[in-house]
This record gives sequence, structure tokens and C-alpha cells, in this order.
Amino acid sequence: MRWKMWRPVVERILSYEEVKKMSHHELLEANAAIDIQFEKIKQARGGN
Repeated sequence: MRWKMWRPVVERILSYEEVKKMSHHELLEANAAIDIQFEKIKQARGGN
């Protein structure tokens, strides 16, 4: 669970203060959105 909290902060998508206010469900949604965005970037670069 800790990585689910820190990942948006480390990736500079959300601030620590924003993440602290989020529910578990919101953190899961944020991480899913990060996964989708990174996958789109990877595909645009010609990755698998």
C-alpha cells in the first residue's frame, strides 16, 4: 500500500498534501490512471 501512496508523489503527479487527503479508493484510481498513461506513452514510442 505504501507504494500506492508514494507513486503519484514520486512521479510528480500529485503533491504529498493531496495524497494525504485521498481515500484508499482514490489512490487506487490514481495509480490505475498512471498505469494507463505510461502504457500510452510506451506505445507511442513504439514499445510493446
